[in-house]
Amino acid sequence: MNFSKLRAIALVSAALALPAAGHAQDAKPGEFKIPGTNTMLKLNGFVELDAIYDFSGADEDIRGDDWATFLEFQPLDAGERDKNRLYVTARTSRVGLTTTTPTAHGNLVTRVEGDFNSPSAFNYSTEATTNGTNFRIRHAYGEYAGFLVGQTWANFMDLGSLPDTVDFNPHGAFALTRSPGVRYTANFGGPTLAVALENPQSIVINTEKAPGTLTVGREFDRYPDVSANLTVPFSLGHLNLRAVTFEYQGRTAAGVHDSRWAWGAGASGSVKLGGLDSLVWSVQGGDGIGRYMFTTLFQGAAFVGNDIELWSAVAYHVGLTHNWSPALRSNLIWTQTFISKDDALAGTLETLANKRIDAGFVNTFYSPVKGVEVGLEYAYGRRTVFDAGLIAAGEPTSNNEGTQHRVNALARYNFF
Repeated sequence: MNFSKLRAIALVSAALALPAAGHAQDAKPGEFKIPGTNTMLKLNGFVELDAIYDFSGADEDIRGDDWATFLEFQPLDAGERDKNRLYVTARTSRVGLTTTTPTAHGNLVTRVEGDFNSPSAFNYSTEATTNGTNFRIRHAYGEYAGFLVGQTWANFMDLGSLPDTVDFNPHGAFALTRSPGVRYTANFGGPTLAVALENPQSIVINTEKAPGTLTVGREFDRYPDVSANLTVPFSLGHLNLRAVTFEYQGRTAAGVHDSRWAWGAGASGSVKLGGLDSLVWSVQGGDGIGRYMFTTLFQGAAFVGNDIELWSAVAYHVGLTHNWSPALRSNLIWTQTFISKDDALAGTLETLANKRIDAGFVNTFYSPVKGVEVGLEYAYGRRTVFDAGLIAAGEPTSNNEGTQHRVNALARYNFF
């Protein structure tokens, strides 16, 4: 083979290699093409360690209920409670896969993601020995031609207005609901409108299933939750408007059935304040809004006699972020929830119904190198309960508040 033939072969080989090289440069971290297909696969996830120290008590069941902030069950100040509790866990470590396949009508996207933060009863693989915890699905869905089918964050959410906390739960005025369902999103050249039918889960207190307690996992919800979500971006941030409606139904111990339709509405947004600061905010509420705000998760509806009654609730949050440098940022967050209904409803419960919840967070995140982040936070919380609930439980009305003082810390190592 002479030199001219070798040079021709080298030029052809180089030309064939150029698209592959260019494609490799365009690929995002953790993303590669599956051989033999036109599908891109992206791996995401991180390893995380969370450390929490409660100075003034917290929910006792860190496995079955929650180890992160959950002010609805904060022990009352004058009652018996265990103070000065340390809990350290790696259960929020996360792994996920996303595929993207081009088609004649746009990309087909699938996503599966989970972590190890599923509640688990005590057994010999928990803190006593190996600290084994249960894997759970966070997201599992497909997207095509504007339709999303599967499980992801509920449509009654605006993640763009969620402030950044070290605490895993964030603040309680926001919905922390992931729901299976069907969603269609229309894009109007910037603004988007998403409508959805999602899995129902009405929680009615004083039902035949569990009189006077919290009833979760009822079998006979009839209709899907219906929601709409409008997002309008603009140069300095975005505005979001959303609404949801759904049915509560249940049966008393005497066999009397009742049902009520509930609703919720919200507005939220974000604003850039110069080059270093940004502000996020939200306000939402409704009659029986229930699980669509974390602070009213178990306080949407209850039987009073033979009728289902709904709590009315409204909540807001504001969050300010200041970037000290590209590697260092701090957040200041304040939120309040107000729950209103006559004391007759609160007095029917053996659990203590909340009337108001206040919470504040101050934190700082630092990223010493790409892919590594540490955070430290002080979280304050106060729960105020209805007097009628205390009277029904035989407790003094002077003991109507529970206060949280907590320090949260995390270390996160991203895969890429």
